[in-house]
Amino acid sequence: MNWKKYLLPYRGVDPQNNLNYDQLKRREEADEANNFFASILATKTLTPIQVNVNLDNDEKCYYVENEVKLVEPRTVAQSKRSGYSVRVAKGVWVNTGNGKSVSTQQLQVVDTGSLFLTNKRIIFLGQIKTLNVKHKDILARNAMTSAISLSLTSGKNEYFVVNNSAIIAGMLQLVTFGDNLKEVPNLSINITVSET
Repeated sequence: MNWKKYLLPYRGVDPQNNLNYDQLKRREEADEANNFFASILATKTLTPIQVNVNLDNDEKCYYVENEVKLVEPRTVAQSKRSGYSVRVAKGVWVNTGNGKSVSTQQLQVVDTGSLFLTNKRIIFLGQIKTLNVKHKDILARNAMTSAISLSLTSGKNEYFVVNNSAIIAGMLQLVTFGDNLKEVPNLSINITVSET
């Protein structure tokens, strides 16, 4: 029996290709995305999806993903103390020494919901939070392993943990064309993975 394939999730390394788990995940996502886009590129058509979201008259939804996590930077304070405490009476303590608080920014999951990609905007409907981002307000997008970040004109970044960030990144480029996808010359999408 080949035990190496069972060790992969635990060791984090593929013994045949000498790749770590993150690199393998990115390769799998790239392969899945290329397969996903093959039929879209062959027909040069996007199929609209009926959704239970209020859309504008000329707006169509082309992609939906559920169980998407919205991640935002949060300030986390950690206090560090030096010195000692002495109990004077029941419930009364005297502290000596000094303390210092250090604040850091950390990404934390703030909500889980559905992500809708339309020809006009990106909609996130969560249990707590709702986001509505127009395509023209996106300065840049960055697909990472299982996540995508959007840099917005407002100066804020939005982070989404998704099943396949390569599919989301590709669809963000295609949905803006909507029904006019056939008019785009030399349409191609090739998702590759950098090994660095």
